[in-house]
Amino acid sequence: RSDLLNELTSTSTGRPSPDVALSDRYFPFEYCWQGVRDGMDRGVIRIKNVPYATTRSEVIAMLGRNTKILNDADEGVHIIMERLNSKTNDIFIELINMREASKTVERFIDLAQRRRFPRLGNRIVEIVMSSQSELMREMFPTARGLVWHGTTPVIEDMAPKESWKIFKGFINDEEFAMLRRYAESPHRAPFARDCPQRPYEFHVSTLKKLPWHVPEMISFRQRWMLYYYTERLVETLRSTLANPKHDQAVSPLNEQLLKRLHAACMACPGFSAAQKNNLAVWAGYGENEAVGKTHIPKNPFLWNHVHALRPKAGVPFDLLEWYIATIREATLINSIEHMNFDQQQTAAEMEQKSQATDYFGRLWCQVGLSTYSQDKLCLLKLKDVGERELDVIKQVIARALDP
Repeated sequence: RSDLLNELTSTSTGRPSPDVALSDRYFPFEYCWQGVRDGMDRGVIRIKNVPYATTRSEVIAMLGRNTKILNDADEGVHIIMERLNSKTNDIFIELINMREASKTVERFIDLAQRRRFPRLGNRIVEIVMSSQSELMREMFPTARGLVWHGTTPVIEDMAPKESWKIFKGFINDEEFAMLRRYAESPHRAPFARDCPQRPYEFHVSTLKKLPWHVPEMISFRQRWMLYYYTERLVETLRSTLANPKHDQAVSPLNEQLLKRLHAACMACPGFSAAQKNNLAVWAGYGENEAVGKTHIPKNPFLWNHVHALRPKAGVPFDLLEWYIATIREATLINSIEHMNFDQQQTAAEMEQKSQATDYFGRLWCQVGLSTYSQDKLCLLKLKDVGERELDVIKQVIARALDP
């Protein structure tokens, strides 16, 4: 047993008071996006006039080893691709701060004055200062009705007749569908033929740069669409690598690209524990492979009805299990009696389909998302779902421990 669990249960009854159990010292749950930084302190440079088949390694080699790009885990190289036609546009590089970005641009200006122009392939390119706002506009060009203040989107006030400018999401359905199409059949697109890795790399950038720090602007449906198409990309890449005719030694579609995509999925603050586990399985790493990564619990597949919460980093497993057992016990005991007829039918159907429902008891019923229509569920914001789940968990624990 962990010291924290011993400390929590060191009462005469072995059960803490609700106030103690819900205090920050012991309470093990938080929002999936908790602690996500907005990245405003990062410097950005832009490389213009790039060949459409440019590779990430070529960009890093051109900038030189002294350029302080974000580390590999943070994916600081963003080769912009138009999702609708797969065309490669400019390249944005994120550096550790604005000062380093300025130094890098000045270095290439000095070289250009000495007639030593930066090149990618056989083409001379232009390197200029940029900003997070400019990067976000290029990453999400179809996001209407907002302005970018750095990495933070702000909804604009619209006139009633300007319905076409209303914000509906950062990526539309057509963009998702075309991205998948170019990943599955790069030979059919003139711009994707020579750089089949581009849809995967740009999707990694999308997972990294989507503004997860403003969950009130990300709908439940948008998150699901992002997850669904991420799963399809992982499946497509893995099946390509499994083809005996595919030569990874000469192709940019290789195991390293799959690992980068998988790492971006595991680090994505918008995906739930169950979604990350599913993505790990699709990538060929097996169930529970995600366990051990920051904030991902043991047996993440049992969290399939928890959509926007995760365990805090470093929380002892037995402490987390104690809270889940308390929730399970409190929501199973006599809970059927407090359900209406429709809820009772839904409960019976869900428990027939999956034993996993029992891990958190009938918490899903108390949260109430199962009673929402499909249209209403799609309109919910990620923040609303997280707040609802957290409030219900706290209510259940307080009720269970109330003497």
